Amino acid sequence: MYCKVLYFSINLQQKTKKYPLKNKSIMNNKRFYLSNTDKKIGGVCGGLAEYFDIDPLLVRVAFLAAFFGFGFGLMAYLVLWLLAPRAPYQY
Repeated sequence: MYCKVLYFSINLQQKTKKYPLKNKSIMNNKRFYLSNTDKKIGGVCGGLAEYFDIDPLLVRVAFLAAFFGFGFGLMAYLVLWLLAPRAPYQY
């Protein structure tokens, strides 16, 4: 058993040495902000779309599905709207 765990650990270390992260600073500087440019009501869906680098329409559809299907979409939207900081303006 110990040999299998040791082999797995060594194998995992070798794989991470082959494929290191290219730019670690990008991952550390990523923050969620309310969007200033792509907003319909509060900028929550636009901010989430910018954070996850996806289309804002998909986030809006997910919030609508959560609202009508499960009932927590509106509450989640309001909490994010109140707690998330506004994105700094870029001139």
